[in-house]
Amino acid sequence: MTHVLASLLEVDADPATADAFTGKPAGPPDKRAYGGHLAAQAMAAACHTVEPALRPTNLHVQFLRGGDAGAPVGTRSSGFTTAAQRPRGGYLGGKTDGCW
Repeated sequence: MTHVLASLLEVDADPATADAFTGKPAGPPDKRAYGGHLAAQAMAAACHTVEPALRPTNLHVQFLRGGDAGAPVGTRSSGFTTAAQRPRGGYLGGKTDGCW
């Protein structure tokens, strides 16, 4: 049985690219998304793009606008600086299209 928290953190890799992931929605459509959930999915996606020895140890997040809790979340790494990554996210088909 999958734990609820673990299922909320699952992100699926986009087979067409090595740096794009889609996370599951966390709530009903047209409700505000919880920022901690978005940050956790971004961190989970970042963990999939580096070797285990280089996994992140901290995260800084800025939320520029609200999101829809019922929409899937897309996360893509926008670049590397040494072992640092800058994941960017947005809702797929939701209110914040174009974040990438």
